[in-house]
Amino acid sequence: MKRIISLFLAVSSFLTLLCSTAGAESSTGFADVPQTAWYYSYVMQMQKNGYMNGVSADQFDPDGHLTRAMVTTVLYRMEGSPSISAPSRFVDVPQGTWYSDAVAWAENSGVVNGMDDMHFAPEREITREQLVTMIYRYAMQKGLPQGETSLEKFDDAANVSDYAKHAFAWTCNAGIICGSKATKNLYENYYQIYQTDIWKENKITYSNDTQFYALIDFDGDGICELVSTQADWGGFEYYGFYLNAIQSNTAEAYGCIANMRGPLLYSNGCGEVYCASGNYGGYSLVRIYGVEGDRPGEKALRRETIMDFIPNWDESDAGDKLIQFDEEIERYLAERNCVRVVYSPLDTLLANNYYPVTVDVLEPSGLATRAQLAKIISVYLGLTD
Repeated sequence: MKRIISLFLAVSSFLTLLCSTAGAESSTGFADVPQTAWYYSYVMQMQKNGYMNGVSADQFDPDGHLTRAMVTTVLYRMEGSPSISAPSRFVDVPQGTWYSDAVAWAENSGVVNGMDDMHFAPEREITREQLVTMIYRYAMQKGLPQGETSLEKFDDAANVSDYAKHAFAWTCNAGIICGSKATKNLYENYYQIYQTDIWKENKITYSNDTQFYALIDFDGDGICELVSTQADWGGFEYYGFYLNAIQSNTAEAYGCIANMRGPLLYSNGCGEVYCASGNYGGYSLVRIYGVEGDRPGEKALRRETIMDFIPNWDESDAGDKLIQFDEEIERYLAERNCVRVVYSPLDTLLANNYYPVTVDVLEPSGLATRAQLAKIISVYLGLTD
């Protein structure tokens, strides 16, 4: 009897587990839209309101790319699928296709334009910026508020095409699109800024010199600044320069290195940076350190003399005293675990150094997906469970 009861309980538990597992599956009927997916509720709203269908009876294809015909059809359904008085003039939109009426409506209403006067390209995949532009034009036809927000916070805002800037600014302001997160190498900014010839614009580069660079952390915050010391400031005086890329993107001098190219910089990698320099008239060890700049987010560099030596070359032991001074510098740097900074070509330097930062991106040129469209339409219409 006990064995029969145990068997009954085991079967009951299995059936209960089976039922609960089935309940956790997608109630949309699409096997590729689980309830745990970020797009689940959006797809459910699209299905519930009849704006989007699956690609088959049990597949929604959330990561599938959108075409111009697909988006146009969704907008047409949102409008209530009004009757069409005349077919589309586009030669690549034959009558009788699933998107014929939608394209004709879009053409009449001005929501979607053709690729040219004769072609609509219904099967062409669209990018994110093309998608938000189509939604934007539809919304403006509905007379919705035209408030916009700045796109400056997005790391790739400069990649947004001119025609899509207002659309992105509106969708971001309305909360329809919030962008996404991406990881990038902070030092890539230095390469981009260098490519604008910022060094050359500031007349930092000596015309016949090949520049070499180093990455140095001046304030111990873990972020290195791009440094070049192949710099001519007139005559034979050479300055060290660093690229203040936090906000101002300016090249600024951190001090004169008389009669020297590639001065001897030393660093412990944790914010302690020293410069040993000199000429016939005198020698010094200077600490270079970072402080907050005049504007928020900027850095500035300051100098502090640690030790110096001005030889009297009329004295017979002047050379010995200079050697002793050099040895004193070496001991001082060794006690602070400072090693000499090595300069490299820019490509080599940035390829071997990585500082990951998380940034907000719009990815305007990325291909838009069906799940993204489901989210955008749901948020735009304020659809909730």
